[in-house]
Amino acid sequence: YPSSRRAVEHLIALAHRRIGLAMHNVADSDHADRRRGYADAHAAAGLAVDPSLGMELPRGFSAGEQMLDAMLALPEPVTAIFATNPMTTLGIMRRAQERGISVPAQLSVVGVDDSDVRTHVWPRLSAVTQDASALGVEAALWLTRAITSCKKKPSCRRTIATSFEVNGTTGPAGGGRV
Repeated sequence: YPSSRRAVEHLIALAHRRIGLAMHNVADSDHADRRRGYADAHAAAGLAVDPSLGMELPRGFSAGEQMLDAMLALPEPVTAIFATNPMTTLGIMRRAQERGISVPAQLSVVGVDDSDVRTHVWPRLSAVTQDASALGVEAALWLTRAITSCKKKPSCRRTIATSFEVNGTTGPAGGGRV
């Protein structure tokens, strides 16, 4: 939640007022936190959340492509997008490139990256990040405890902090209408 909120606050600080929300359509706590961060950043800035700027789709490249096409077809297109899934984010980036849309001059993009995908695209993706290595270690420890424990199975619920990393896909609003 905190990193998602910071990500949207960053876009708002860059004067973006039409920020799309590309949500993965899975109702889990991670995505609920990302949606709440989006909404709370808007509320803190005194901005209403426009429901027409949010879409829920299965994760994947094609979801990102569909999201961008829909958001740009609006009478007043978005100037930025916060995508809650890495593959969806990459679909948005790819579709922007196909359509000749300059990121970040014409469209700012922030994603969520639980690996290092953000470092392998150009421009480098601004993203809410998770330490994938730490997640892997935690999963291995839980599995080891679950296998070796003769007692009740240990809980697998653990929260690991995220951070918001600003890279090359965000810039000031108003760089040119898409």
